[in-house]
Amino acid sequence: MRKKVFKIFAEWQFEKEEKWLNEMADKGWKLVEVGFGTFTFEPCEPGEYTIRTQILEQSYKDKRSRDYISFIEETGAEFAGGYWVAVYFRKKRSEGEFELFSDNTSRIKHMNTIMTMLIAVAAANLISGVMNLALGGLTGLAMNWIMGLICMFFVIMLGGGAYKLYKKKKKLMADDGILEK
Repeated sequence: MRKKVFKIFAEWQFEKEEKWLNEMADKGWKLVEVGFGTFTFEPCEPGEYTIRTQILEQSYKDKRSRDYISFIEETGAEFAGGYWVAVYFRKKRSEGEFELFSDNTSRIKHMNTIMTMLIAVAAANLISGVMNLALGGLTGLAMNWIMGLICMFFVIMLGGGAYKLYKKKKKLMADDGILEK
């Protein structure tokens, strides 16, 4: 019996998403498939698996990403699925601890990857928003105003997410002594 759940997490909420996936595993549902906002689970022993997520620098179907996924699988983890640049792994808890990031430096690198993506998408939305608002002003078309405002909403949302990650990154850097507290 499979269970499909629709739930959306923003890219900067990867820790919240991972926590939820592990709560599902604790309830006896192992992650077997992932799509945009969809998670498919199959029954397992409660607490049998640990789930980890990661945002990669390129599509999970890219050759470098496939090599990385194979490397993680060599540690005994199973590739549970992916979409776009997000990958999901599971590993039986009986096989020991399972972490994708061994230290703060690798966590910081992961956050930098996500922040770069968020800033790039926010910049594209900013350009589109400004252009649509300008066209709305010139033509008086309501559709341009609406699209411009929607784009600006995304700029604010993505910028806020990048800022949250920046604060977490700064804290990790301070914990490692990279920054003064």
